[in-house]
Amino acid sequence: MMNCLISHLAYLAPTPDASTAAWTGILAIVTFVAAIAAILAAKFTWGTLKSQREQLKEQIAQSKMETWRSISDEFDHKLASRRATCGTGYGVNGNLSMLACQPIMDFFETLGYLVKNSLINEKLACHSFHYYFSGYFKTVEEVLRNERMSNEKFYEDVFFLHDKWGADPSLKSTEDLQEFFETEQARGQL
Repeated sequence: MMNCLISHLAYLAPTPDASTAAWTGILAIVTFVAAIAAILAAKFTWGTLKSQREQLKEQIAQSKMETWRSISDEFDHKLASRRATCGTGYGVNGNLSMLACQPIMDFFETLGYLVKNSLINEKLACHSFHYYFSGYFKTVEEVLRNERMSNEKFYEDVFFLHDKWGADPSLKSTEDLQEFFETEQARGQL
C-alpha cells in the first residue's frame, strides 16, 4: 500500500523545473507517516498474536484437564467391574490371564500414548496410576514380553510407561500383589 501511494505521488509530482523541495518534503512526510503506521500495525499484530498465544495456552490446559477427567473417570468407574473381576481371578489362581487384563492394559496403552505425547501431565499420571500400572504390569509382564518378541509394537506405550516409571516399590513380593488384587476385588463390592 505504501509503495502504491509513493508511486502515485511521484506521478503527480511536477516537472523538474517546478519546486521539487515541496514534493520532497511531502514524500518525506508520507514516508514517515507510513513508517509510523507500519510500526503501529506491527505492534497491534504482535499484541494480537501474544493474546492469541495466551488463549491457546489456556485452551491446551483446559483440554489436558478435560482429558485427565475423562481418563480418571474411565479407570475409576468404567473399568471398576473389570478391575474387581481381575482381583477375584488373581485371588483364585494367584495369577491372571492376559485376556482378563486386556481392557485394563488397553487403558494403560492409551495412558502411555497420552503421556508420551504430552497430552496429559506426566507427573499427575504417574502419581495417580503408577501403583495400579505396576500391579497389572507385573502380573502379565511375561506374557507381554513374549508377545513383543514377535511384534515390537505390541503394547508399545505400556512399555514406554514401564521404562519411564519403573516398578512401584510397594509391590515387591507375591504378598504385596495378593493385597493389591484383594483391594481391586473389593472395588466390585462398593
